[in-house]
Amino acid sequence: MENTNLVKLIKSLKKNEKRYIAISLSKHKTGNNLLKLYNVINDNDPINDEVIAKRIKDKKFISQLKINKHNLYYLILDSLHNFHLRGSVYGRVLNMLHQAEILSSKGLSIARKELLEKAGRLADEYELSELKLEILRLQNHEPGDIAASNSIHNETKKLAAKITEEDTIKHFNNRLSLYQRKVGQRLTPTQLKYLEKEMLATINKLSFSSNSFFNQFFLFPHIVVIPFYERQYRPGF
Repeated sequence: MENTNLVKLIKSLKKNEKRYIAISLSKHKTGNNLLKLYNVINDNDPINDEVIAKRIKDKKFISQLKINKHNLYYLILDSLHNFHLRGSVYGRVLNMLHQAEILSSKGLSIARKELLEKAGRLADEYELSELKLEILRLQNHEPGDIAASNSIHNETKKLAAKITEEDTIKHFNNRLSLYQRKVGQRLTPTQLKYLEKEMLATINKLSFSSNSFFNQFFLFPHIVVIPFYERQYRPGF
């Protein structure tokens, strides 16, 4: 059985996604055979090139099957992007950044500025720090005046520091999770002592502020680690 990304993607689709993709493919200029290819892969299991060749009689299309599979894969991804765009705030903000690019290329600076401000508010509301950083970078291309440039610069520094700390906490969390997975959930006293030593060394090295550390790190369910850290560092323990 063929087990390519295209096959995996098609087999993973939900009913409403399949309907949307079929409609999108039918509108494509080469959609007839691509839609046939999509339906053949969707309807047959197992699937391979021999099965496809039997179902699609267009010899030219079959002779370029590798290219056509590639095209179908990315057309499906494009369709899924459009289908899920409204439900994804991250996707909507990315789309707005692309639209801002278009406005910039057309010389519509005011419209671009308004769109980036709207994207920035959305990124703030949903705490999309990395996207907000990109928005600030784009805004800094055309700041308007010195005060605006200073404001963007200061906000960028604060946001970059926040992203760095969040990334470090995630990295620290990954180290603990991977170690626990390696040794298993039931730790021996020796393993627990080693884990505690590693954790404390990392905390001391990174010098986390207590509020940041507790608000973000303890969102993760570390059964063994939390009580120990609270005993050693949390006020009142």
